[in-house]
Amino acid sequence: MTTVTSAPTLQQLLARAEADLVREMPDLDPTIARSWARVFVYSSASRALDLYKTQQQYVEQFFPQTAIGKYLKRWGTYEGLSPLASTGSSGPILITGTVGETIPANSEYRYQSIIVETSADVTATELIGTVSSLTRIGTTATVITSNMHNYATGISVAISGANEPEYNKTFNNITVFDNYTFTFDVVDTIPAAATGTIQSLVNGVVANATSLTAGSSQNVPANAKLSAVVGSSIAYTQLSGISGGADQETVDAYRSRIMFARANPVNLWNPAQIEQQSLLINGVTRVYVKPITPRIGQTTVYFFRDNDADPVPDANEILAVRGSLLSIYGAWNSPSNLFVNEPAVDAQYINFLFTSLVPDTPLMRSAIAANLSQFFVEEVQFEQPITQDNYRAAIQNTVDDTGARVESFSLSSPVGDIPDGPASMAFLGVITYV
Repeated sequence: MTTVTSAPTLQQLLARAEADLVREMPDLDPTIARSWARVFVYSSASRALDLYKTQQQYVEQFFPQTAIGKYLKRWGTYEGLSPLASTGSSGPILITGTVGETIPANSEYRYQSIIVETSADVTATELIGTVSSLTRIGTTATVITSNMHNYATGISVAISGANEPEYNKTFNNITVFDNYTFTFDVVDTIPAAATGTIQSLVNGVVANATSLTAGSSQNVPANAKLSAVVGSSIAYTQLSGISGGADQETVDAYRSRIMFARANPVNLWNPAQIEQQSLLINGVTRVYVKPITPRIGQTTVYFFRDNDADPVPDANEILAVRGSLLSIYGAWNSPSNLFVNEPAVDAQYINFLFTSLVPDTPLMRSAIAANLSQFFVEEVQFEQPITQDNYRAAIQNTVDDTGARVESFSLSSPVGDIPDGPASMAFLGVITYV
């Protein structure tokens, strides 16, 4: 049996062809420039090299680890997997307007270079919040409503019904903290709390908006202001932003899914099946499954989107993964037993503060940032502590583009091991040098 090894070089093939020709026709000298013998030897060696390389290319298609193009897709077909197409972003926006005004479907709004459009006709109405608490600390008034207010950061809100007249007016540029809490600026001489049957009011409507084009560049952050492409209407993103946009799946990511599927045959609702199904949502990069959590018969799933600006999923992205999982959730179980969550928010982002670095150059700083970024993606695990030795090793082993290595460094933070906790996941925060 012939063993396929690396292709010979052109010089090796030329030497073989010359030896073969001289052996059969010793009167010829194939080394003479521009002679027909030289042309024959060179062209024969070149064609042989082409054949070797073509053979190698075909051999690589026999294995999913090296297959490309249509051959990789064939391997994916065996596992029921197709490359993930790029996706657009979507999410709710608050459109301000006059009560009774209709905003038609496909109305377009712009944020920087991103254009989104509404999906259905909507009519502006009074968005009323039933205020359960209105208090002031310093120059900040905090409103807590008993119902979801549907407001957005940056809008103006009218307060009425307070026994303290200083609160009964319109306050501009509010800041929304959650679906029930928002703040606005006041003078520090008004009463520290308001009483009475208090309401908040905004004229507008919440509409679902979808980006016109696909890709990760089409995501709009929370608390963003959008202007109408036609007309003077203004809209605002809510806490979830407009999210879910992802670029077309890379070849390496598609190959990884195929290899995972081959190494982890799925059974009915086992961790491998849950992970594969979650990865069908483009942009999802890591999935952690906790069966029998929080109790027997229930499942909790955590996932991350490492290629997004923020790897922690937002509410829309959580709903997308949950919807994908429910599509394979057996009728034998209740959807209430499936939990798809973001990680714990405490100490998610680990900031690095360097007090010394040798050599301290822009190239070395850039290389350290790249090494730490790779370390947090490839080495840091869900609900696992990060040892001081490991993150310091990631820094100490840095080599910049000139070949220079880190000689010494000092950190004022983090110090010691980075502890884990329930549902905790650490991400790289800000790197600072002093």
